Amino acid sequence: MTSWFIVILGLAVSWTYMDLASSSGLQNAFLPVVFGIFLITALIKICGSSSHRNNSRGGDSGSGCFWGGNDSGDGGCGGGD
Repeated sequence: MTSWFIVILGLAVSWTYMDLASSSGLQNAFLPVVFGIFLITALIKICGSSSHRNNSRGGDSGSGCFWGGNDSGDGGCGGGD
């Protein structure tokens, strides 16, 4: 729970003080990188929590968050008939 608080606080603070048009290197270069790191961390945490929930139910263990994780070979494009 504490790590979620840190990630959300980091996203909010870096978003608030980020200014891409600023002449300050902190605001136009460093804070966007920090925001990106916090955003990637949040996405990984979301994917980790959703895959943990799926695995705990005993369902499909290959359910990945971004890449699907399904090895059925079906590309999902439909068609074929």
